[in-house]
Amino acid sequence: MPLRKTLLIGGLSILLLIPLVALVLPLEAVAHPQTTGGGGAWFPGQPLVPQCFETGDGGPYCQACDLVHLVNHLLAFAIYLSASVATLMFVYAGFLYVTAAANTENLQKARSVFTSVFIGFILVLTAWLIVDLVLTVLTPHKNGFGFWADIQCERFPTLQDAMGSTVTSGSVGTRRCEAAASGLCSAASLSGTFGDRAQDASKVCLAESGGRAAISDRGSTDRIADGRAFSVGLFQINMTVGGRPLSGEACGLSSGQTLDCSKAFSGRNTSATVVDEDLYTQCRTALERSACNMQVARQLWQGAGQRFRTDWTAARECGVN
Repeated sequence: MPLRKTLLIGGLSILLLIPLVALVLPLEAVAHPQTTGGGGAWFPGQPLVPQCFETGDGGPYCQACDLVHLVNHLLAFAIYLSASVATLMFVYAGFLYVTAAANTENLQKARSVFTSVFIGFILVLTAWLIVDLVLTVLTPHKNGFGFWADIQCERFPTLQDAMGSTVTSGSVGTRRCEAAASGLCSAASLSGTFGDRAQDASKVCLAESGGRAAISDRGSTDRIADGRAFSVGLFQINMTVGGRPLSGEACGLSSGQTLDCSKAFSGRNTSATVVDEDLYTQCRTALERSACNMQVARQLWQGAGQRFRTDWTAARECGVN
């Protein structure tokens, strides 16, 4: 088979296999986008559909950046798939070489397959590396040069934000010391967690996060030296402080599984540095789940004798006990 025809068939096969494999991925991951507003490059075992932000009513809030994120995932998936296909074809070529003694035609066929697959795979990697080099230079990164495929989406204000129910405040702007009328920080949303103190909890929640379950690194003032946030979620839970283990279904963890987020850091607060990247990512993802964040906030509140001002600066500034 001519080299050009082989490469064309190989390329078309990869493009046709992408939607096919996507259909057999876990249906929950494809049909129900996550709502934590995460970002990053795609790796095998992760869902192809990117995580979106949460809206005020707890639903997914997807925007143009998430579409770019999805395309980026599909491109990464194609690279991994091409590597797998190339490996299988090399094995097939090796088999033809082994059997060449019994059938001399296999020797020429094996050479043709090996050459076509090798050149095709090199072209795929070269194209990706060229794009990687160009975009790494053109796109800004907090540490200078970085991995362009590590996309982080930043939530833009919604109409609800403009109307004032979940405005940017607290650790991401000027504090607004009032209870939220609607959304995740509203008293109605927090009543099941804080009972008759839901009104006070609403003030703290709104002042700390502006009612956003996921706040970008650039949007937070609680950041370590490399620019990443160490306080996360609705109640801006400080991950560098020990004694706040995450557990349970609310945090997306299996029975018996716990996360001690402080072990992801060396030091505390702004002087901390991340020493366990995987644990940092797991903790951040868990705490950006509104139910998990509320659960930890309730534990802190109860541990302080049902006082908010012990653990939240916003409570002290807003006169909430």
